[in-house]
Amino acid sequence: MNDIVSVVQSYGIELRKIGKVYQGLCPFHKDTEPSFTVYPETNTFYCFGCGISGDLTRFIKLIDPTFHDQFKLDLSSLQHFVEHTSSRNYRSYLLVSSSKIFHEMFSTRPVGDVFKIMKKFDNFINNIKVISLSDATQTLNKLKSIGGKNER
Repeated sequence: MNDIVSVVQSYGIELRKIGKVYQGLCPFHKDTEPSFTVYPETNTFYCFGCGISGDLTRFIKLIDPTFHDQFKLDLSSLQHFVEHTSSRNYRSYLLVSSSKIFHEMFSTRPVGDVFKIMKKFDNFINNIKVISLSDATQTLNKLKSIGGKNER
């Protein structure tokens, strides 16, 4: 089970533990008093200010509507990738392949951990001008070792 508290906090929402629940300012409306309550035992949330509620998946869809779309492969973009990949730069190959690994990580690791790994990967990919096949292969193998099927 993924930890809703760590996911909410990964979006910069400060939560304070009060008994068995966590409370903070609601990210979905202007809030001056903590009305956003997270229930770790049920992996759900509820805002007493605006009434919004749901589970972990609903929270992610509300806070980041494009999140799930990042893992859907558009066949036309994949075809474009195949037709235009430079033999000297495997950035696109690395991005497409890593998205599949990250997708698997979400079912095998806590979501907060996956977000941290994704941020490190994003920093890495943005700081290299040309990615060789060797770089891409090494990076994918590292990601697989972190979150692959063998860790279940």
